[in-house]
Amino acid sequence: MTSTATRPAWGGRRLHDASWDAIRDLFALDRSVTHLNTGTVGALPYEVLEVNDRVTREWTGGLMNVYPPGMYTGHRETLARAFGVDQDEIVICHNATEGVARVINGLDLRAGDEVLTTSHECYSVLSNFNLVRNRHGITLRTITPPSGWDVRAEEIIELFERAITPRTRVLAFSGITLFTGTMMPIRALCELAQRHGLITVVDGALLPGMLDCDFRAFGADFISCSGSKFQCGPLGTGILYVRNKVFPEHNPLPLPTIWPIVSTWYPMAGEPPPRTTTTVASCNIGDYLQSAGSASIARGAALAAAAELWDEIGRSRIERRIFDLASH
Repeated sequence: MTSTATRPAWGGRRLHDASWDAIRDLFALDRSVTHLNTGTVGALPYEVLEVNDRVTREWTGGLMNVYPPGMYTGHRETLARAFGVDQDEIVICHNATEGVARVINGLDLRAGDEVLTTSHECYSVLSNFNLVRNRHGITLRTITPPSGWDVRAEEIIELFERAITPRTRVLAFSGITLFTGTMMPIRALCELAQRHGLITVVDGALLPGMLDCDFRAFGADFISCSGSKFQCGPLGTGILYVRNKVFPEHNPLPLPTIWPIVSTWYPMAGEPPPRTTTTVASCNIGDYLQSAGSASIARGAALAAAAELWDEIGRSRIERRIFDLASH
């Protein structure tokens, strides 16, 4: 599917007002191919391919210390800017499945606690909650949201609200559902969760790259995303947002406990600082979650390059294009 042609010259480029036909030339796609991105695998831009190849060559056989750059500090800053948050709240992982698994298995859930989710969730969400149910004795309850062009956000919110019980601890849902493509009312569901004191876990695999997302404004505690779907980063990249500060206008609840189940940065003795209750971070939870041994430095750099390219085109402009195509 990829073209062997060289990357087109874009000296002094102005991608924010370039035609969509011209923007298509940024991608390593043969002109005879029509790529309808259904949220499986995105087409890589030449620039992303080049960054991945260049950084791989720089580090291959160099015998350099791969661990500090494996924290992706600068690349996490790039992604944080793209999605309205800070570097200490972003983790570059392998995919949305890994991100959501880290969250679900790292939550401080005990026997008798209840998780409320939907039957439309991805396998990785339901399977990991089932794992925690079998391991810790939690209760997993699923509701089936309505689907179709005429579904109202209020219907979905009311369905969730009726299903909340005094034992409910977590509200988990997709930003866009896997099976029906329904856009869930993310902010409204997070506000519902906040009114009931619940933790929110959002499967955002299909969000970044397609929608202009402000993770903090959503009000969620955790959002796990793919880097290789609509964001068009390389395979084996994901973006995990972990709320690490309390902004009352977005989410006034205390930060939930999250155990970094895969971490080489977690203290070898003692405990990390207590979670903050203000807009100032008390620790970099992103570092605790990011540090997991050696990492693919090239993939992190390439994902950041894809995010920068989207920022240059304009994320709100891309979202409008998506909605125009959907209406068409």
